[in-house]
Amino acid sequence: MMNLGKAGKLPHPNYKPRTPKHKAILPARFLRPGYRGVPNVPYMEEAELNRELQQLDAGAVAEGKLWKEKRPVLVVRRVCDAHDIYTNTVVNIESWPLRNVLIEIFEGVEGLSLKKSTPEADPKLLFHSYSSLGHALEKHEESDNSELTRDIRVTIKFVEDHFADTLSDLKSMHSFGEISFNVLWTLFPPNTLSFTRNLFAEEDRVVRVKNTQNKCKQDGSVYLAIECEYTAFDGTGFGVAQQELEIARYSGSNPITGLAVFPLSFYVDGERLWSRLIERGRKYIGLMKPTYKDYLGTAIKLGDRFEHNIGGRCSASGRFMVDPAAFHKLKPDSPYLDKLKVTLTRRILKVVKF
Repeated sequence: MMNLGKAGKLPHPNYKPRTPKHKAILPARFLRPGYRGVPNVPYMEEAELNRELQQLDAGAVAEGKLWKEKRPVLVVRRVCDAHDIYTNTVVNIESWPLRNVLIEIFEGVEGLSLKKSTPEADPKLLFHSYSSLGHALEKHEESDNSELTRDIRVTIKFVEDHFADTLSDLKSMHSFGEISFNVLWTLFPPNTLSFTRNLFAEEDRVVRVKNTQNKCKQDGSVYLAIECEYTAFDGTGFGVAQQELEIARYSGSNPITGLAVFPLSFYVDGERLWSRLIERGRKYIGLMKPTYKDYLGTAIKLGDRFEHNIGGRCSASGRFMVDPAAFHKLKPDSPYLDKLKVTLTRRILKVVKF
């Protein structure tokens, strides 16, 4: 037999008995017998709720005091996206003396988060500081700075634990002058001078690596993108231009000097290369103004006069005019002109090291 309400009407199917205002809904551990016909409604008396919250607050305060007493050096955070999928790892630098050491190590490096109110770093950045931290440890051990010495040791231990396999692979492969793709990023700490080739002019070039990152193309192929910069002339002035070099994914290990770009420290005769580039730079500066020259050698064809595509190479001989400013004016979007990120002036050259 069904019990009807007033006027013999059935209750609405979505009807739910209301909990009194002085009751609070809480987790299942506070379940009590039914109240006013509502079976097993989770609730707690207001006074009991206040006592529970006070206990939670007291526990949080105690935990905070314990946190300050232990004073962690590094806090490792695993970052997830909105779907709880792991994306990356971030390390918070809780030690300010250690932060100052890292700022000194990476002086002149752009895009870091070491100077924020909550300093943080990518684990790869700490890996790049591994050898420098070892030198800093020796330096501060002599000065008897026990707190900073402890913090540096903790950071070195973190790198050795987090990158144990990477350090082992590098030690084995570097003895043969080779490297595998999965640890290729270790060759390029920020601001590393690296050797590559200018494909247009078929000339050697030295660039400064700013950052590296694994990327994927539309066809699914993976490559290491190397963001670098170099000093260039765009027809109107000198400045810093940017370029992204690529190293396609490969299997096994390859010779370091066989890569499309590699650190200048691995070049066989770096001093000779450096002197040759300086001499070529002096000759390049001599062509800044309109110059009449006689030439015999390889030239690059321009694309259609209404397009700015890259043409092929050809053999050229004869007399011609070199006028960078006129070329910049007539073809400002030409791929042969470097797009300057920063125009260099004497004032900037005094502040920034180029």
